[in-house]
Order: sequence, then C-alpha cells, then structure tokens
Amino acid sequence: MPEFMMIMKSLGEGGTSADWEQYIELLSQSGKFRGGSALGNGVCVNADDTTRECTASGFMKFEAASIDEVLALVAQNPVVKSGGEVEVLELLET
Repeated sequence: MPEFMMIMKSLGEGGTSADWEQYIELLSQSGKFRGGSALGNGVCVNADDTTRECTASGFMKFEAASIDEVLALVAQNPVVKSGGEVEVLELLET
C-alpha cells in the first residue's frame, strides 16, 4: 500500500494541545496514521549558501490506498485550521 508524508508549515502556534489530541485520535481511528513528530528550529539553504528560517513545524506518515484518502484528513489538521498549510506527498521507493 502506498505511503504518504504530510509536512506541516505553521504560521504561529498551530493549535492547542487539546486540538492535537483530538486530531491524533481522529487519525488513529482512520487506520491510516503511521506516526510523526514535531520539528524544531532549522534553516533552509540554497545553492548560493543563502539561508532562511524554515517553516516546517512537523510531519506525519500515512499508509493509504490513495492521496485522496490522506487529503480527506487535512481539513481537521490544527496547523491548517490556524492558518498554516500542509504538503501531502507520496513516498516513493528508491
């Protein structure tokens, strides 16, 4: 079954602890959630060695038949609900 990663890009707090508890419960009940983690401070670097602050605040992994099944879980994500965004990407075998 395909695997997917949701990369969260926060513009602030990204939800309360209670918001996250409810969301993780929803994800667990979906049977598609395979874990994740918050991310700490970091920098993005380009070919010119220019750095800027990264906005990625966390990631989650999913196993689902299609990307649409993961996208159905995005609307309740606390980062999205607080004005941030997420990227949903298929993990490819290399």
